[in-house]
Amino acid sequence: MKDLGELKYFLGIKVDRTQQGIFLSQYKYVLDPLRDFSALHLKPLKVSMQAHQNILKDSGEPLINLEIYQRLVGKLIYLTLTRPAITYTVHVFSQFMHSPTMVHYQATNRVLRYLLSSPRQGILLGVDNEAILSTYYDSDWVGCPVIRRFTTRFCVLLGQSPIS
Repeated sequence: MKDLGELKYFLGIKVDRTQQGIFLSQYKYVLDPLRDFSALHLKPLKVSMQAHQNILKDSGEPLINLEIYQRLVGKLIYLTLTRPAITYTVHVFSQFMHSPTMVHYQATNRVLRYLLSSPRQGILLGVDNEAILSTYYDSDWVGCPVIRRFTTRFCVLLGQSPIS
């Protein structure tokens, strides 16, 4: 075995140690989809999905090239590791992987514009936190118009650091 020194990167996640704790970010990985999908010149947005926006399965005309949508959603899924704010939005878009439409693709571009507003955002795992596990939960009956089931959202914190 070989000691490679202090951890700096792991699977595309940058690890910075500060006095406040360990900061995890995917800054370089955020730039990849922004470059690949020509979103660096777009106007940044403060929210990743419009409130009460119902994206239906058959809304809009079908995409000709499914691979573009699938690649983009795949990259966004990996970004949810350090960007919990986009987790729900990406989950909604992943439901349409097999038959995306132009409406779905345009909605994913909104997520890119959101990422453009704060590309260096990440998760701080604080050192001053007590080892108390807290869970926050929200549910919505028949909140998803696609599957007609209730949707749930949750956040698990260890001290003040998000872990799930």
